[in-house]
Amino acid sequence: MFEFTPGYTQLSWTQGSVLPRFYYALNEAFFGFSALAALGVLALIALPPMHSRQREATLVLSGVIAMQLLGVVMQGKFFQYHYAATLPLIAVLGGLGLFQLWRRSTGLRWGPVAAALGAAVLLTLQSGVNDLSESFWQRSWDRMSFSLGLGDFESRKALNAELYQVADYNLDADRRVAEYLKNNSQAADRLFVWGFEPAIYWMSERTPASRFIYNVAQRAPWESEHARGLLMRDLETSPPDWIVVQHNDVFFVVTGDSLDSRAVLATFAELDAVLGQFERVTRIEDFDLYRRSAAAVTDAHPSLSLGR
Repeated sequence: MFEFTPGYTQLSWTQGSVLPRFYYALNEAFFGFSALAALGVLALIALPPMHSRQREATLVLSGVIAMQLLGVVMQGKFFQYHYAATLPLIAVLGGLGLFQLWRRSTGLRWGPVAAALGAAVLLTLQSGVNDLSESFWQRSWDRMSFSLGLGDFESRKALNAELYQVADYNLDADRRVAEYLKNNSQAADRLFVWGFEPAIYWMSERTPASRFIYNVAQRAPWESEHARGLLMRDLETSPPDWIVVQHNDVFFVVTGDSLDSRAVLATFAELDAVLGQFERVTRIEDFDLYRRSAAAVTDAHPSLSLGR
């Protein structure tokens, strides 16, 4: 609260103030994702309540939403997943408003038909996560066709490899790295991932060599000195057998610079020296995989076999 949060927030707060940013978050949450939900919320505001305590419930949910959006504003990042807790509550309000519209439409001759057609049109007016290679409808069709045994995907793994990529993240690359580690390391080997991909630890079923599951702390300017010291003590106490180094994980609004994890090593001499005891065995997508060299193993553990 007193070190990480102020520093992290400051990366995105070089300009602007709270109210304009809160308005941006409010507008994006209510109108930036689903036109259908937005219509429902507007209907809820415009139509008289169906129950004596409906407005009370609406105010309670609105207060919770406001606090969540304030948290988004304080981070200043406005990533889509930051709204994950807010959108279900907006959907509750929107659903109530749409129900009131439906009840009104049933009293008109062509009301239900018009309401159904309007809902169908509004369903197409939505946006999801940015930086995806395919549209919502194409991704839905891919999943549905695979479920029905149609399409070009031979397995769930092939489907996931196509769908689960966003910005620089590639689930299939994580899985291929993890598969290589499982096939070429021992179950007791310790792993250290220098990057933004903690899923590799879980998928590879290898023990992390450090308390840090990704390297934001070592790259953030307000915390790097302290966090790097902790990391080096961890690696000294629990030396890794494998190190994975990530390329192209550049996130200025998170780290405050335009360096990827590989480039950051030039500023982190202690970790770079540790990496010098390893040999690179392969490159998988954006990941270099290093195994402790036979010479380093022999020096550290003379009784161990060179074949380790």
